[in-house]
Amino acid sequence: MLRPLRNPLWIVFLAALSVACGQGVLLNPVKPSSGGVATSAGSVSGGSTGSGSSGGGTSGGLSNRGCFLSDGGFVSDGASALKDSEFNPCSDNAECPCPTACVRDPGLDYPGSGSGCEYLCSVSSDCEDAFTVCVDGSCRKNFCNGTPTGASAPGMLGGPCAAAGGPDTGTCLPRASVALGVPTEGECFQAGLVQAGSTICTDNATNVRSGQLCQEGTFCAPTSGFCVPLGPGGCQIPDAGFHTNAYHDHDGCDFSTACTCPLSCVSQPLELTPLCEWPCEDGGPACPLPSCVAAGTCSPRVCTNGFCN
Repeated sequence: MLRPLRNPLWIVFLAALSVACGQGVLLNPVKPSSGGVATSAGSVSGGSTGSGSSGGGTSGGLSNRGCFLSDGGFVSDGASALKDSEFNPCSDNAECPCPTACVRDPGLDYPGSGSGCEYLCSVSSDCEDAFTVCVDGSCRKNFCNGTPTGASAPGMLGGPCAAAGGPDTGTCLPRASVALGVPTEGECFQAGLVQAGSTICTDNATNVRSGQLCQEGTFCAPTSGFCVPLGPGGCQIPDAGFHTNAYHDHDGCDFSTACTCPLSCVSQPLELTPLCEWPCEDGGPACPLPSCVAAGTCSPRVCTNGFCN
C-alpha cells in the first residue's frame, strides 16, 4: 500500500508542478530540430504572439508572464527582458524569455545551433517589431540590400522595400557601416503615416509596429527628433527643408542614416572606427577639400575604395 506524503516540501513541489504543466510551461525544452522551433511535449510550434511555447528554466520559478531570469529575479510582464533578448543566440527554449521561442533562423548567421529567440506568429501584424515580418511561424528580421551573411537582399538602402503591407510599404534602412566587397546589411522598416518634419515619431523609440511610424522614404532621426527624407545609401538629405543635424565629413558614425547626403558611413581598412565619407571614383575627379585642410589640421582626402578617405 502506498504511504501518504507527509513531507510538506513534496506537497508544495507537486502542486507547483501541476500548475506549471497546466499552464503549458516547457519544463524540459529540447534543442530545435532543423528549420523549426525548439519544442517538447505540450509546446506549440506555431500560432500567434503570446500563445506559443514558453521558455522555461532548469531551476527557479516558472511562469507564463514572468519567466526565469539569469539573476534569479522575475519581471511582471517580461517586456524589458523580451526587448533585450529578442534575436539573442540560443540552443533551446529555456534560454528565451516567454513568450519567445528558440527558432532556427539561417538569416541570423549564428554559430552553433543557428537559432535565436523569436516571437511566434501567424501573420506579420502579430510581430511588434516594425523591422520584422512573419516567416514560417516566427517574427524574423526583414532584410534588404544585404544580410548578415553577406548575401544580397531585395531593395536598396534609402529606398522602398516590401514590408508587412507588401511592395513599397517600408523603407530600407542601413543596419551596418559600408564594408568592402559585401552588400551593406539593411532592414526593411515598416512605413507609417507620420509626415516628414513631424516629431511624433520620437514617441516610438522602441520601433513597435503599432506606434507612430514615418512615411516611406523617411527616417525618424534621433539627432533631430523628427522624420527626415533619405537619399541613396540611407543618408539624410540636407536640403529637404528640415534641419537634419546629421554628421558631416569624417565624423564618426554607426550607420549611414547618421550622415548628411551624399556621405555614407564607411569602414576603411586603416580606420579604427566607421566615418562619414564622400563617395568618389578611383582615378576620377579629386575629392572635395574640407576646411580642415586649409586650417592645416588634416590632410587632403584621397579616393580609396570608392570613398574619400
